[in-house]
Amino acid sequence: MKKLFILFLLALAAVLVTVGCNMSGIKQKSAKDSSSQEEISASADADTSVSNDESASSSESEQTSASDEQSSSSSEQTSASEEQPVLSNDTTLTVTKLLDKDIEDGKVTLATAEWNELSASQDLKAAIAYTIAYNATFTAELDGYTLKLNVTAQDGTTAGYEIVITVLSNGTTLTVTKLLDKDIEDGKVTLATAEWNELSASQDLKAAIAYTIADNATFTAELDGYTLKLNVTAQDGTTAGYEIAITVLSNDTALTVTKLLDKDIEDGKVTLTTAEWNELSASQDLKAAIAYTIADNATFTAELD
Repeated sequence: MKKLFILFLLALAAVLVTVGCNMSGIKQKSAKDSSSQEEISASADADTSVSNDESASSSESEQTSASDEQSSSSSEQTSASEEQPVLSNDTTLTVTKLLDKDIEDGKVTLATAEWNELSASQDLKAAIAYTIAYNATFTAELDGYTLKLNVTAQDGTTAGYEIVITVLSNGTTLTVTKLLDKDIEDGKVTLATAEWNELSASQDLKAAIAYTIADNATFTAELDGYTLKLNVTAQDGTTAGYEIAITVLSNDTALTVTKLLDKDIEDGKVTLTTAEWNELSASQDLKAAIAYTIADNATFTAELD
């Protein structure tokens, strides 16, 4: 029994040793497997890292290439921009004067002489004071009483401007037909002394005449001796003068008779003989029988009653 028990213990020990060895082998194998897996994992990570590095490098290369392309494109665009500058579309035109006359709200007023000068001009642009946009040009032409300005910008853009012209009349025509209801012929008129006295005392000589005058013209009237002077001013300032010569008829009726058939007359009385009376009464020209003086331009008649 004792021997059997010893053999059982030895057999048990052998089993335990065998199991221990097997477990050690398993652990070593597991360690090896684990180490192998770690090596594989490390290798995979290394591969992944290399792949990522290569990918990153490739991406960076592509980005660098794209950046270079963009830089090249930008450079080309910049170069193209420098080679082809942007053209202005500015059509601004400001006209301040026309023949030295101020322009306000697109309107200007000219005298007839100025208008004649402008309409005959071969260079309308030279007649105006203006400022215009950089590199823009313009043309000028008259269309009736409107000055048309057509602007072309640097890039071809166009715009139109207009200046309306008012032309003042230079008409100084004055026609006077009557003075105190007396007809005027060839610039002359005849007045009685009373009419002259009325005219010379007048405070409004223009009211004494009948006349027609050019549109928008005015005139003044004044007496210079026996001449009526009329000074006309046209709408544009042009002036002209007219004159009317006045003849004043005397109202003097003075008559002094000193003799009748050579007989003195005193206080309007005279004494004749019968023979002298008979001669006088038979006369066909009583004026011839008397000696007299009479006012200038006065006349008289003589008859027996």
